[in-house]
Amino acid sequence: MTKNKTKKTSIFKKVAAMGPIVLLTLMVVLILIFFTSNSQFINHPYAYLISDQILDPKEVASASSANVLLIGDKMGVALAHYIPYIQDKTSKNLQSPLKIFNWCKKNESIVRTLDKIKKLKKIPPLIIYHGSADEFYENIFEIDDYQQIATNIKRFNIPYVQLILEFFPQLSKIIFKPTKINILKELKQDTRTYSDLEQQRKMEITYSLYHYHLMELIKVIRQTNAEIILLTTPLNFQVPPRRVCSNSTTTNLSNHLLKIKSYLDEGKTKVAYQQLKELSQQAFTNAQVYYLLGQASLLLGKTNEANQAFNLSTSFDCVPWRSNGVFNSIITQAALSNRLNYIDFHSLVNKSIERRVLFSDVFFPQTIFYEEISQQIILLIKQFFQI
Repeated sequence: MTKNKTKKTSIFKKVAAMGPIVLLTLMVVLILIFFTSNSQFINHPYAYLISDQILDPKEVASASSANVLLIGDKMGVALAHYIPYIQDKTSKNLQSPLKIFNWCKKNESIVRTLDKIKKLKKIPPLIIYHGSADEFYENIFEIDDYQQIATNIKRFNIPYVQLILEFFPQLSKIIFKPTKINILKELKQDTRTYSDLEQQRKMEITYSLYHYHLMELIKVIRQTNAEIILLTTPLNFQVPPRRVCSNSTTTNLSNHLLKIKSYLDEGKTKVAYQQLKELSQQAFTNAQVYYLLGQASLLLGKTNEANQAFNLSTSFDCVPWRSNGVFNSIITQAALSNRLNYIDFHSLVNKSIERRVLFSDVFFPQTIFYEEISQQIILLIKQFFQI
């Protein structure tokens, strides 16, 4: 027994003696990886650089001096018409009116919006974000890097990895797989033709990166003791999906859907509805199935079910030309997880889906809905500034 103890003690001593050597070897390996790796020296899952984003000095000055700043894409641009009214209603009892500035830009993705906010010397106390409609306009990553970026996102989503990168961003060279640095210069539309599989992969990565950038936007703003209000994007459910992805349909399914559409045209709504319910359990990524299911549900007075089906139809559209249910879900969850005030503009509009024409075109709701959210914005501004 004593001999065994002596043997164990001897082994432990040898291991302990090797400790510094093992540690030194590990450090050398890490240093070699650090200096020989070509991966990005940043604390996020893909490499991009916004170069020469020309910001108008007058706009930067107006944004920095504003009390309330609106940011986002074309959806936020549409709010500009209502700023004088909002300003008037929130400034009645003040010596000088609140400065409200709309810094939203058409076709601007959240990547550029975030970059603009980071470049401000002074972040306004209250920011309103209304975007997500133009996230696919510009190419912000290379689809050829799909596997690397997907792996990096999985690694980034490990909680302790984010904590490590917060303090040691240099370690991203070890944690992340290298990706091509996408240099974003002048805002330019992505004109590349993608296969359906590439498009689906592009959407998958875009959603993950949108979530990442939105959370970073919230963090950057709140670090200055400012606050942010989020708006969901209204989706026009009267507009059908532009294309069904080839890997979510077959010739038999397409023919079946044509038959079901004829049932709807002939007023055989219940028959169409039952068949579409069954198909939605089988072809669960087919945008056309959900669109027709939404129509059938709406005709039967099943409003909630119709909204759910239409939402899925927008999400599975193989041509990502607008916002969709996935983006709205990300915005809602970001607001709830960060305990933010948010306006569910989408639900406000589509709760009346069975009663009237809701949109003035494919993107923008009727004026009455903008008047309604203007009232909500006024209320939230008054609460924030205690006026």
